[in-house]
Amino acid sequence: MKKLAVFLLFIIGSIWLTSCAWVQFGQKTELKNVDLSYDTLVVFEKSQLNAYGTIYRITMQGDGLITYEWINSASYKNVIKRRASNRAVKQIISKLENMGFFELKNSYLSSDIGCKELTTSQTLVTMILKAGGRSREVRHYHGCKGFVDEKKLNKIERYIEKTFSLRRK
Repeated sequence: MKKLAVFLLFIIGSIWLTSCAWVQFGQKTELKNVDLSYDTLVVFEKSQLNAYGTIYRITMQGDGLITYEWINSASYKNVIKRRASNRAVKQIISKLENMGFFELKNSYLSSDIGCKELTTSQTLVTMILKAGGRSREVRHYHGCKGFVDEKKLNKIERYIEKTFSLRRK
């Protein structure tokens, strides 16, 4: 029964993703000189730290290839690929730079970064940005609350989810 429920959730998520607009751009963002070299990469991964494992992963490469992956512990996997224009890729990277992505710490996981509240079994978000010779991987455990960069970090996560239409408006 549990496997059937997970499979149905997987199918519904796949149908929803294919029916939604996959990249939205409503605001004008100043485009810096963004180098779209071969190593340009944006990764957004959301995992549940319990038996369910990875919920989804989005990867956007410098050439505009966007890969959506749904993965779970029952070994169901769905992959959908789309393509974004060079301008759209530059806009996303420029916006993330303007929001201060490269100034974030690598890890927001535990009390060593000043969590005022720490709970278990919450979502873990991993974000990676490689652009213009710079690279940053940021891991954020949503059970860690009350730290200095929390608002900034949540704003960046919401931007990525909204941009790739994974968060309802």
